[in-house]
Amino acid sequence: MRFLKEIKEIVKKNRFLHVCLAAILVLFVFKRGFMVILTHGESMEPTYNNGSVALVNKIFYDYSLPERWDVVVLYDHVSKDFLLKRIVGLPFEVIEIKRGRIYIDGEEINDPIDEPIMGHNFDLPPLEIPYGCYFYIGDSRLDSVWGLTYEEDIVGRVMN
Repeated sequence: MRFLKEIKEIVKKNRFLHVCLAAILVLFVFKRGFMVILTHGESMEPTYNNGSVALVNKIFYDYSLPERWDVVVLYDHVSKDFLLKRIVGLPFEVIEIKRGRIYIDGEEINDPIDEPIMGHNFDLPPLEIPYGCYFYIGDSRLDSVWGLTYEEDIVGRVMN
């Protein structure tokens, strides 16, 4: 206990050491808890434009699960890159796209991005989302990447 008090006194008296320790703490928290991502492409327009900067909370999902409409960063193993996407479907739901509109468990959802996916002619047959997976899509519904991702590939939630 006395040792900790002595260290505290040394840090109090030495402004440089105080600043260094604060910087190390901030870097540790930022490295573990946050990430800055620069968007590339138009797949999240109009919400995020090409070149927008987004702050990602990497520990948010340590305490909760992704919810519908969350904007997340996920790791794509095919492109070996991070993608900024919106969660639309949750585990065990049946997702379907008819005439460009999204249906969950047979009911059309109230999509905040009121734009049909790839036009009104696009259909995706019913797909049950497996345990531990989420269905994602970009906000630019006419030209976007969509699909399933594993929960462990979701890096974090974008902070608005």
